[in-house]
Amino acid sequence: MTSKLFSQFYLLLLVTILSACSGTKVESESAVSTEIEDVEWADSIFGKLSEKDQYYQHLIIEVPSSFQAAPDSLLSWIIDNQPGALQFNNWNVDSVQKIKNGLDTHNIIQPFFYGDYFNLLQVDLYPYWEANAAIRSLNYTQAFSKAGYQLLNFNFPIRQNDLNKKWLDSLLDVQGINAIANNFSDENASTDLDAFLQSIRNSTASVQVNLNLFDTVKFENYRQTYDFDGLFVVRGKEKSTNILLGGGADFLYKKIDSKDQYADWKPSEQEKEIFEKSTKRILLRKAQRPSEIVRVHPSEELRFIALNLQQKGTAVIKNSNKLIPCKNKFSLYSDLNLSVETKVRTDIGLTIYKKELTPSSVGDIIKSKGNKVLVISDSCKNEVVKKLASEKDLSKVLIGFQNPNHYSTLSSCPNLFFCPSIENFDANILLQQLSSRIDISGNFFSEDSLVKGKYFHKKILARTSPNFVGMDKDTLAKIAWAVNNAMSGRAFPGCQVLLAKNGCIIYDRSFGHHEYNKQIPVTENSLYDLASLTKVVSTTLVGMKLYEMNAYELNDSLEKYLPDSLKFHLRFPSTIRNITFQQLFIHKSGMPSGFPIIKYMRYTNAEVGRFDKYFCDRPDSIYNTEVAENFYLENAYQDTMWLRLNQIFLNPSKEYNYSDVNMNTLYFMFASMIQKNPSKFGFTQSQKELKDKNLYVEFLYSTFYKPLGMQRTCYKPLKKFGKNQIVPTENETYWRKQLLHGHVHDPNAALHGGIAGNAGIFSTTNDLAILCQMLLNKGIYNGQRYLYEETVEKFTAKQENSHRGLGFNKPAFGSSSFGLSDDTSLSTYGHTGFTGTCIWVDPETQLTFIFLSNRVNPDVNNRIYQYGIRKRIHQIAYDAMMIINS
Repeated sequence: MTSKLFSQFYLLLLVTILSACSGTKVESESAVSTEIEDVEWADSIFGKLSEKDQYYQHLIIEVPSSFQAAPDSLLSWIIDNQPGALQFNNWNVDSVQKIKNGLDTHNIIQPFFYGDYFNLLQVDLYPYWEANAAIRSLNYTQAFSKAGYQLLNFNFPIRQNDLNKKWLDSLLDVQGINAIANNFSDENASTDLDAFLQSIRNSTASVQVNLNLFDTVKFENYRQTYDFDGLFVVRGKEKSTNILLGGGADFLYKKIDSKDQYADWKPSEQEKEIFEKSTKRILLRKAQRPSEIVRVHPSEELRFIALNLQQKGTAVIKNSNKLIPCKNKFSLYSDLNLSVETKVRTDIGLTIYKKELTPSSVGDIIKSKGNKVLVISDSCKNEVVKKLASEKDLSKVLIGFQNPNHYSTLSSCPNLFFCPSIENFDANILLQQLSSRIDISGNFFSEDSLVKGKYFHKKILARTSPNFVGMDKDTLAKIAWAVNNAMSGRAFPGCQVLLAKNGCIIYDRSFGHHEYNKQIPVTENSLYDLASLTKVVSTTLVGMKLYEMNAYELNDSLEKYLPDSLKFHLRFPSTIRNITFQQLFIHKSGMPSGFPIIKYMRYTNAEVGRFDKYFCDRPDSIYNTEVAENFYLENAYQDTMWLRLNQIFLNPSKEYNYSDVNMNTLYFMFASMIQKNPSKFGFTQSQKELKDKNLYVEFLYSTFYKPLGMQRTCYKPLKKFGKNQIVPTENETYWRKQLLHGHVHDPNAALHGGIAGNAGIFSTTNDLAILCQMLLNKGIYNGQRYLYEETVEKFTAKQENSHRGLGFNKPAFGSSSFGLSDDTSLSTYGHTGFTGTCIWVDPETQLTFIFLSNRVNPDVNNRIYQYGIRKRIHQIAYDAMMIINS
């Protein structure tokens, strides 16, 4: 470099410095807060270092990918030389983790792992943190800290505003990440000098300077003048290493196999003083690293960050023709190879066309029928972009672009959105954003200007990879092993397992077969007998709605709601008249566990055979309560059982006793309320039209199941579905003497014709996931309110003097909460079912777990408890959580 050019540069720097500070040192306003023990550790370590040890602390050793094949020799070299930092060029991130784990076992000064933020995430350069403030959450950087990357280069200018400074300071203080917030080059000195000085002014973030022209820069002068407390990371000429160290550079790059410059290190006293200050600064930064780093799988967590950058970076700039959210069936055209899961395509009604985009083909796409989405890649030719922008009628075309440079050309288009270009681009996320299954909340950022995006809130359950919600798919893979192991032990012939987190279904699998003969495999559409889940997905649900409609109060006694005619049929006043609704919901009514139905189950004798006065094998006007296939109860006994209920013995102490009778009593009460005053509950038909209908069931379906889209949830499924779609339960030999297939397993519910408060509902995990999400959303789903927030909170909360909610079960000591992980929060609610089912909803972690099986097939057994499969799966879900809330 010529002395003239150097003089010009130095003069420019000097003039800028003098004009900025008038020759006085700027007082520090944001010094890094350090604990006394950190300083003591750094001083102690420094006192033990030789000059060569100090020298190596300033080096970022660049390690090529070829060393992945020889990790032991690399470990030995690092342990012997103890460099300050390591940069793994083109390494697999999990291989880097193995090196980190190997080093952790040795008593050395652990090196910083240097990483390029965008390269590690495999995403294109884009200021995501500027486009969406949520991305400044430490959730989106903690993976780097866990993997050992404490020197992180963002390779994109981070503006020095208050929010960004606070974020960068948090990276250092909380996660021990030294962020390189800006990169500068001496080739652009005349244009970048102001930005450089702004970046280091009272800053704790680090900067990188690439010196291609100059051999030396006095970095210490800048540090003192601008009170810079970050690190100067310098990429300079190899021959200039020692000069730059003497001038105050903190870190310099060195190839692992390049010449060792230490032999030529001959610093002056002033250079040595600067050098030692820098060494202590590096050691102090190392002392600030988190003492405990929990590791899962770095590649999984980095994928979590990348997917969330995509989601939160997507911005709707214009929606003039209200094409978002995309409804009904729509087509997507793109020059990208977009892979979309079959279930996602089906859910949103999508057809994808991979098409080479040319000026001609763009015109054809625009003229095609219906609404369409056109996503153009970042490499799309300018002539195509210009052609698209010049079209007159784009009212039915939603245009998505990935290259920020295309914005100026497309800005006049009426329906426009930006979606970041990501290697391994996840079209599932984008398309579910466009159809209101995932939030769209980003802004568009280009050339230091912000275009405010339009916000679209998620309304419907989405389907995503576990990574998207911060869960480790490798850990979740253990579920299949656990389930298959339990099936091998004949705990159940098949099952459905579903996990949802943050409103996204992240695990949805069917295992095994309907029966052990393995003739019909379980699918997502197979209907299971929910058994006692009916208590919450039917009885409690209706109770919640009637409660907020002021149909009853929780502390009301039943006497107020019993029919007046009842007293004419009872010898003594009703025993249940003083029970309250609250006591029924929490199982403290004093009622027995089950209804006295044994006489109905012991009716046969040798003379009569299978049928006698209670039952008949053909329905008629007298026998038409269907108990099982070709098995009908005389209608009159429905009234008899109701009368017996009102004379049932009660335990006066009213201690907790889980009871089917409680929920059936609630069912009778709620059904009576609706039947007495149908117009109050939305029925507009005449009494004659309503006469033969069960209005409780109609109310349940019309209020919840139908509008929620729960098309495969119902009582008495044989009226809607074929047997091959319904999973059989027990091959009962005691009473009904048949394989129960589409008829409710529970005998109490069976005697009520399959419609009861304790059992009778059949459903699938996918339908139940919708209901659980509505509850998690505090009563809202797909933009419609089903329950008040206060109602959901009241019924799902732990009740006074009880371990339960109102109808719902809660975490508790002992065996009353089968299938529940020990790690679940106290706010969790749900229920289990005798046939081998459960639902658990955790509002704190936004996790839903649903398990359906027919463990009573071919006969009742306890092997599901021996394997503890429900609790085991639930625990795996908690173990898989890399990020609690994203």
